[in-house]
Amino acid sequence: MKLYNYWRSQSSYRVRIALNLKGLDWEYAPVDLGHGEQHSSEYRKIHPNSQAPVLEDSGHRIFQTMAIVEYLEEAYPVPPLYPADPAERARVRGFILTCTCEAQQRTGRRIRDYVEERFGLEILKEWYDYWTPRSLEMLENLVSDHPMTGEFVHGDTPGAADCFLVPYFYQGSYRTADFSATPTLKRIVDNCLAHPAFEKAHPDNQPDVGPDSRF
Repeated sequence: MKLYNYWRSQSSYRVRIALNLKGLDWEYAPVDLGHGEQHSSEYRKIHPNSQAPVLEDSGHRIFQTMAIVEYLEEAYPVPPLYPADPAERARVRGFILTCTCEAQQRTGRRIRDYVEERFGLEILKEWYDYWTPRSLEMLENLVSDHPMTGEFVHGDTPGAADCFLVPYFYQGSYRTADFSATPTLKRIVDNCLAHPAFEKAHPDNQPDVGPDSRF
């Protein structure tokens, strides 16, 4: 099993956490997104749209983080990352989709690159100053006072939802230092970061970690 990924990539970080929570053995294959390696002809053979991460397993290449995490859940069901109850699974998926389709889509790499190129760094910073706290508050609303929220997003065992929350929170920490409006998220993230699977997956602990000046 091999994961093509980049140390600082939010999407890569998600999959590293999931792999570690599953206790799987996997090979780290770095792709230098900071210097555009994903656009090389060689990498396009791995992912035709020049994206990372890509999970390679048993001769298959799997794209998109939610698809990768669900593949891992189905192919390697123990330990589980999703609850067994259908309604609870739906809650976890709803949280993940809010992370990926709402929060992250407003502050992801493609948005960043377009806004900076079209309008400049100052406008990009204004964009992040506006959307980062609002996106975090949107996620806070899903966990604060919810009866299924425990030490982690769903219950007292880390799972798929936490795989998506922690990387988004990590990226948000580059753009805001004020988490007073999201105390539940902050508590959950602190619990996650104390867990070995999350510590091992942290960007600062990857073999290709290095300078990256991107805002």
